[in-house]
Amino acid sequence: MMSVALDNGLSVTALHNHFFFDEPKVYFMHISGNGDSAKLATAVRKVWDKMKEIRAANPKPATTFGGAAMPMTNSISGKVIDDILGAKDRRTTGCSKWSSAHDEDAVRLRHARTWGEHWAAFAGTDDTRWWTGTLR
Repeated sequence: MMSVALDNGLSVTALHNHFFFDEPKVYFMHISGNGDSAKLATAVRKVWDKMKEIRAANPKPATTFGGAAMPMTNSISGKVIDDILGAKDRRTTGCSKWSSAHDEDAVRLRHARTWGEHWAAFAGTDDTRWWTGTLR
């Protein structure tokens, strides 16, 4: 779907998931474009047609990308990521989250006046990690 979007003049502005443990896995692809309405609509239609083709060939969603399944308990030590990102992680259920905001007041202020909080969440082990995040 991404190749079809790019091949037809659209931009892919994001590809992400919201949750580590959702079943089936759900990923969101954001697209953007400008120009002639008919050309844009045709490009979007080609993306939708590719989606239908993929779903027809694979009616049952895959549960993995072929690698090991994510462990239900997060055991990332976090020190290496802390040092690289320059921030301390906040542990939540099943993952560790790093944020550009240092406290909840900063998060609220940023959402109110700019693009919002930048964050990354990792789950898994020190050997095998999964990542999701928002960089706005």
